[in-house]
Amino acid sequence: VEDSAVHQFLEAVHPAEVVYRDALTGQQLVPALVQAARRKELEYFNTKGVWVMRPRAEAQRGQGKPPITVKWVDVNKGDDLCPRYRSRLVARQLKAHDKTGSSYFAPTPPLEALRTILSFATSRIGDWVPVYEPHSNRRMQVSFVDLSRAYFNAKLDPGSETYVQLPEEDPDSGTCVAKLLR
Repeated sequence: VEDSAVHQFLEAVHPAEVVYRDALTGQQLVPALVQAARRKELEYFNTKGVWVMRPRAEAQRGQGKPPITVKWVDVNKGDDLCPRYRSRLVARQLKAHDKTGSSYFAPTPPLEALRTILSFATSRIGDWVPVYEPHSNRRMQVSFVDLSRAYFNAKLDPGSETYVQLPEEDPDSGTCVAKLLR
């Protein structure tokens, strides 16, 4: 019992530092660099006018349900010597579930979608034959475009109101939610 009381006292005086992990590799990340990447993402949200702060009760009244939950996806796109941390705030994908039945967060389309496109581009299906001649009007071409933060330019359906939780890093997260504008 005494050890437990001592442990609680030490936790109160020196709380354990949060452990951040790379969403792809599971490798432990440097907390200060993760926090800086998250601040940068939130600053970008504010400069692009992605949302407006609203009282938490408005989300329940407007949607008839609580705000959509969010979580951070932290990744080191560099290495241990030259870290390049990226943090993305993603919303829960409401109609998707993993094998456990729990809903999950999906910041990008699944890899299976890319595999399907590549398979279609290289397969013969019935009368369909891909054309690879460079000057043909019917040639098959697959292009990849890497858009950084493309989702900030998406438009919402007219008349729809979508509210999301604010991340803990936002000082208003306890009392406000975010009403999405884009």
